[in-house]
Amino acid sequence: MRKIFGVMILLATLLVGGCTNSEMTVSTTNNETTISAKNADEEVGTSNVTIPEGSTVQGEAKISAGKLIFQIGGKEQVIDKSDEFFIDVPASGGELSLSAKDGLTGEITLRALPKV
Repeated sequence: MRKIFGVMILLATLLVGGCTNSEMTVSTTNNETTISAKNADEEVGTSNVTIPEGSTVQGEAKISAGKLIFQIGGKEQVIDKSDEFFIDVPASGGELSLSAKDGLTGEITLRALPKV
């Protein structure tokens, strides 16, 4: 009887907590950072970026679920829908801090572009 009860507890635990595949990858090339996520929640990533003088950060998001919170140049931005956006940040080199929430699924691209 104990074995059956133990197996039932193990199955319940697997069903509740272990059945989701979640992942988040961050890749950086030159002045572009790409974040890809699938069911990501409470996942954190960082990337080193350089923002040249007179630039702005342009982003493009294709999100089907969840949201991404990122900090750059002392500013925090929440991305929770598919859209294009621009963020004015001071010229700097530093760390881009990322945090996935609520099962983030999608792809976000960030690039430093000259202000027009």
